[in-house]
Amino acid sequence: MSRSIVPIRLFDHIGFTGTRKGINFSQQMLVRRVFETFLTSGVQFHHGCCRGADISAHMEAERIDGVHIVGHPSTLQSVPTTSKVYWEVRPVEPPLTRNRTIVDECQYLVACPGTLKEVLRSGTWATIRYARSVSRLTTIIWPNGQLETYHYLSTGGKICRTSTRHD
Repeated sequence: MSRSIVPIRLFDHIGFTGTRKGINFSQQMLVRRVFETFLTSGVQFHHGCCRGADISAHMEAERIDGVHIVGHPSTLQSVPTTSKVYWEVRPVEPPLTRNRTIVDECQYLVACPGTLKEVLRSGTWATIRYARSVSRLTTIIWPNGQLETYHYLSTGGKICRTSTRHD
């Protein structure tokens, strides 16, 4: 017996960050599952217009009717000149500023890091750390095919992490 996924409109703006090296098959399938659950008609999907994971996520978002794809290009590259269609393209910003803009504009962030542990000097991890600092609901899709959702609640200067692991 197969279970169908019923889309739930919980968010108006969903952001994405991921490695320039691209995502593996397990991550791709989990991105698809998350998007089929939360991306519905009229939702704005924000990503950084980078090669690798952003392009894969863009293609998954295009599969869902009515999703408005918003590109946030950085000063390191222009909007990819592929067949990708954007509903809107934001002004070019330096990469770390652009990543913060994506987090600031979204209510929920999906992240696909290329490593199983946090790394310094990584745009993806810098974005995850910033999302944590502003208490943004974040789902991390790990390279080993596991998915964890974190909500960092700010309580009197302390960050309380709640997580749900989906195997």
